[in-house]
Amino acid sequence: MALAHPEIRFNLTHNDQEVYRLPAGNHRQRIAGLFGKHYNQNLVSVETDTSIVTVKGYAGKPENARRSAGEQFFFVNNRFIRHPYLHRAVLEAYHGLLPPETLPAYFIYLTADPATIDVNIHPTKTEVKFEDERSVWQIMLASVREALGRFNVVPSLDFGPESAVEIPVIIGNTAPPPVPQIEFEHTFNPFEGTEYQRPETKWQWDAERNPPRDWESLFTITTRSGDKDESGSGDRISGGQSADAGEVTGQRRFFQVKNRYIMCHVISGIMMIDQKRAHERVLYEKYLASLDDGPKPAQISLFPVEVELNPADMVIIEEIAGQLRMLGFEITTGREGIVTITGHPAASRNASPLSMLETIIAEYKHSMEDPAIGERERIALSMARASAIQYGTPLTDTEMEELFDMLFACSLPNYSPSGKIVMSIITLEELDRRFS
Repeated sequence: MALAHPEIRFNLTHNDQEVYRLPAGNHRQRIAGLFGKHYNQNLVSVETDTSIVTVKGYAGKPENARRSAGEQFFFVNNRFIRHPYLHRAVLEAYHGLLPPETLPAYFIYLTADPATIDVNIHPTKTEVKFEDERSVWQIMLASVREALGRFNVVPSLDFGPESAVEIPVIIGNTAPPPVPQIEFEHTFNPFEGTEYQRPETKWQWDAERNPPRDWESLFTITTRSGDKDESGSGDRISGGQSADAGEVTGQRRFFQVKNRYIMCHVISGIMMIDQKRAHERVLYEKYLASLDDGPKPAQISLFPVEVELNPADMVIIEEIAGQLRMLGFEITTGREGIVTITGHPAASRNASPLSMLETIIAEYKHSMEDPAIGERERIALSMARASAIQYGTPLTDTEMEELFDMLFACSLPNYSPSGKIVMSIITLEELDRRFS
């Protein structure tokens, strides 16, 4: 509502604390008031006028894209809508510019003839269908791409005169310039009359030094006592497959597929594990236990990180500041939404404290939509998703084995904290059917 009508003044108070005081203004001022003053310099203007639809608004710069959603807005005739089809058009305009698994911010206002819009396709009236959606998709793609290029966000080829080669122009009967002549000796042989001698590289003390003993043992992989087969029913996963770690054969071997899935041979077939969801489950149960055990060690940053948050995010930080300190975060708040991060959890795989904090805030706000999740679970879930191994991260054999062991030590290894499947088993029967 506040983004759709910037000409109206808005005030928001939460628990007797003023969160927003938004004066009347234009769209850019309203965006900066809601999401922070730093947004003003991170936006590029989008403006296109056609006979089908008029596109106006702002798109965020690629370097400021975030991993979580929440700053993507479409408006049609000053009414908020959700449109996955047009969202893909915006992402296509950013193709090749965004960091992996990030989403750009955009605030796009569409104006179209109401007769060309169908609003009766969803009970909440937040989804619409245009009469000519394919043309609207092309217009959206061209508008955002043109805006990014106009503000030098997209890399462009330089055809400036300073980098051009100067080519002389021949006028009339002017004789062409002479071809440069280079004199050289045709019969010269640099190796004639010389004999190659191998340089002496052996030191005198090499003959007296004894070679190291048993060096082959450094490269020998020994089988651990806990790797032998154990019986147990284990938890069940989809398709009636057993997810017991005892199914794994005594000589375990792990390998990654596309730096996303961990493959392991088990008695009944091949087990596939989603590395990000598996790590989220491990961290979720770890953080839940940490909230009861006391403060965890923090890795102090040599150079503290400062970030400006909008008022809504500041309210969340103040609410969960105590739990974040229990989990290893060291955060201090200042004036005008300035937050200083001086330390982050030592056990986290995320090397960017700022990225962790942004993900925690986004996940916390997203989990608030589910009333069945308590505050402790919400904090643990947000921390787990912010600290987990991301897709595309290569893992060593030792890291894959440790993740495997920690996953099956959890109470619910088959599902992530958000309820998604963590592992799946391709049975030998299914493999036989594929090759039959």
